[in-house]
Amino acid sequence: MAFIADVQNKRVSAITMRMDDTWRARLKTVVVKSGKSPRSISLEAGRAHGYVFSLLNEGKDPTLGNLTTVCRVLGVSLPYILYGQDITAEAEELLVLVADADPAVVTGVLNILRAQKAP
Repeated sequence: MAFIADVQNKRVSAITMRMDDTWRARLKTVVVKSGKSPRSISLEAGRAHGYVFSLLNEGKDPTLGNLTTVCRVLGVSLPYILYGQDITAEAEELLVLVADADPAVVTGVLNILRAQKAP
């Protein structure tokens, strides 16, 4: 539940407030392994040429949407970058949709999922 509330805040700084900058280290590792330059990743993600460099080296806090786009370019899930835990593509899609959803819709979806889990 805390993750969903954090996701709706839209800024990664809100999500990572309880953590150190390990997400940046994971992102940097994925960037290096990709063989792509930070510049090419930035441009492929539709951002300014120095965007990924700023995330990695200048402490810039991305919006959730921008970081999600960078993750897609790199072929890695957002939860892996943020928390070091990978999830299915379907679960990630759900999180992305929740990030942009009206809070009443989020509450409705949560109620449906909780009802299915109840004994």
